[in-house]
Amino acid sequence: MIHFLKILSLIPFFFLGACVSLLPEPGKAPKRIWLNPAMTTSPLRQANTQTIAITRPTTTHMLDSERLQVRNLKGALPLIDQIANVEWQDHLPLIVQRHLVQSLTHSKKFKAVGFDEDSFKPDVVLETDIQSFDVVILKDKIYAEVTLSTKLLDAKGRCVRWQKTISSNAPIAEHTLLAFVEGLTKAYENVLYQITQEVN
Repeated sequence: MIHFLKILSLIPFFFLGACVSLLPEPGKAPKRIWLNPAMTTSPLRQANTQTIAITRPTTTHMLDSERLQVRNLKGALPLIDQIANVEWQDHLPLIVQRHLVQSLTHSKKFKAVGFDEDSFKPDVVLETDIQSFDVVILKDKIYAEVTLSTKLLDAKGRCVRWQKTISSNAPIAEHTLLAFVEGLTKAYENVLYQITQEVN
């Protein structure tokens, strides 16, 4: 009887061990890619005394993430996918917002540049929508496409001062992660440069 009770007391541990052994092994942590565009500007032509706030960009559900997006247009049906086990250093809208602040600060065109959530009163607000930030795959070529729709508004009356959709493509020579990131960075740099040139 004593031996039987000992066996009964061990049964829960047996099942617990069996359950643990059936659990899947944890997957590998994704690689983090640091998106670091060059902040290039032309010689300052005109500075003003206004302050500008940069809002967090809006975008689609798939781009509002840390994943790199691929648009495959080789077949009859366009497909959108994300590269597995690879992520940006942060959500894409937060990265773009931060880079816009850095780029406009570097241009020295405004008295002050800050985030929309900062505790200061801006004169104007820059709103942005990320329309594409993709690697595009066609039958005969691969390229990176970055498109930002931008709008400059008065902070008080919300009147639109300037509005433009800026897009840039950069060729990608080979089907590798390094080539994808280099192409996206180049196209992104061109868009940031055009925005800093035209926003005033």
